[in-house]
Amino acid sequence: MKLFVSCLNISIFLTVLVGLMVPAISFCEDLYVDCYSGRDTGRASSQTPWKTIGAALKHARNSDVIYIEPGTYHESLNLAMIPLRGVSLVGISDNGNRPVIHSESPDTDTIFLVNYYGVVKNLDITGAANSHGINCIANGGRNQAEISRCNIYGNNVGVHVTTVGNSSSECIPFIHDNKIFSNVTQGIGNMGHSSALIQRNIINDNGSGEAGNGGIGNRDNSSAQIIGNIIYANNHSGIAVRDHASPKIVNNTIYNHSFSGNQAAGIRFANPPNNDPTSIINNIIAQNTFGLLTKPGSSLPVIDYNLVWNNSAADYKGFQKGEHGISADPLMLNPENGDFHLTADSPCIDAGLTSDLSKYPDFDGIQRPVGASTDIGAYEYIDESESPSRPTPPVIAAEVNGQNINITWNQVPWANRYILFYAPEDISYINTINLENRKEFSTKLWDGAAFFVAVKACNNEGCSDFSDIKYLEIN
Repeated sequence: MKLFVSCLNISIFLTVLVGLMVPAISFCEDLYVDCYSGRDTGRASSQTPWKTIGAALKHARNSDVIYIEPGTYHESLNLAMIPLRGVSLVGISDNGNRPVIHSESPDTDTIFLVNYYGVVKNLDITGAANSHGINCIANGGRNQAEISRCNIYGNNVGVHVTTVGNSSSECIPFIHDNKIFSNVTQGIGNMGHSSALIQRNIINDNGSGEAGNGGIGNRDNSSAQIIGNIIYANNHSGIAVRDHASPKIVNNTIYNHSFSGNQAAGIRFANPPNNDPTSIINNIIAQNTFGLLTKPGSSLPVIDYNLVWNNSAADYKGFQKGEHGISADPLMLNPENGDFHLTADSPCIDAGLTSDLSKYPDFDGIQRPVGASTDIGAYEYIDESESPSRPTPPVIAAEVNGQNINITWNQVPWANRYILFYAPEDISYINTINLENRKEFSTKLWDGAAFFVAVKACNNEGCSDFSDIKYLEIN
């Protein structure tokens, strides 16, 4: 395999980011699991995979990567043992099908991570109706899991984040680009001095109506950064804050929390005075029962540059809007059907505060700010009338997992379609695939296949130059 994207890249990542004393070339391997064609005896490879993830975990160590073929795996995965804390779990997509990890018991966490530094990616995670889809814990160490592109549903709590043990524990996972929905109490629960970065997730339809239920819960001195998410239709509140928690809530779209009578809110606040106050900046908070609700005696968060509108009981209860706050229809494209992009006349455009926290890419991956200042909400507005004659080239990333390849690229401003180019090693021909507005392409190749691939971003005026060119080879 000529594209080294798994063991070697993870080892380099750990060396640079974590500062661990690992060699430049790690003694790790790629393991494969297929619940249909695999078997749990012998030595697994992409051609002869394991049948269960549990069998692969018995052989995995350090920074190994377990690639999981589509299918349903009735397993509860425990990666708390020291040799497993860097093992990554990566799902393989095949024509839209993904692996589903279903807890073997509703009372057991589907995936249990302690002091973990690997990646959990591209999986459906479900079945822990009385427990956690992912339980992310730091206990006398650091947990910096990366959880991305997963569908997390049908659990009591989708993702639980906490520290236990002594004060040296750090729980700082990066939870991004997931769909977290239909969990019994919360989509994400932040507790116990944890400091998750929660970015570009869709979090909806979580909770059962009790106070504190809903999209994202924050308590017990946690300090999450909640940036650029779409949070809607959760039952009880979009974001709940209590017990000395101090999240930074920036550039989210929080919509339609009104299912539990007059206590539901976009952001619900019940927090004793805190030395590190919550910041609530650049958010759209609309169509809830309360926009922002705080109980008497709570500490007052820093609130400004938010658009808070049409919340049925009150936009604000317990505090006033900031000096730069807006009370007007945000004029989103089609929020009733889940499209929260801004229209050309939206008062959110260029109305936010540009800061270190608001400079993250927006929900489409577009770097903020596009205009004079950051827009309010999860999306930056792109004015097609100001588009250049051609878009800029995208930046692509490619993965080879056995015979499967996965190519992704960023959203390019003013692009409305993407074209994938591929050519064999001798460049005897160049073929194209029109991918419309998709930003990902996956397929299965064959042993010995070798191709150059690149992507162009296009609009009505033409196409960009080629992206960076990747060479993919299947051995």
